[in-house]
Amino acid sequence: MNSFTIHGLSEQPSTSCWTSAHGAFLTRHGEIFRKAIEVLGKVELAQRWMINPAIGLGNHTPCTLLWHQERYEQVWAFLYRLEYDVYT
Repeated sequence: MNSFTIHGLSEQPSTSCWTSAHGAFLTRHGEIFRKAIEVLGKVELAQRWMINPAIGLGNHTPCTLLWHQERYEQVWAFLYRLEYDVYT
């Protein structure tokens, strides 16, 4: 019979195997998510907003645009416009 050992998860996942692109994505995601909570007022609304297409983002989901710096800036600008009711 095989025996298995279950190891608990550490509090902080190891970042040594992440690519720099993945690390940048996670940083951008965290920043945008915190801002979305601030603008939308609830964690649940921010979670839904992150994964649903937004007309103001060309029907892309905010989450998928965070892999590239220039698209991240578009998402940030879109949240800024939502926060201040600026529709262009």
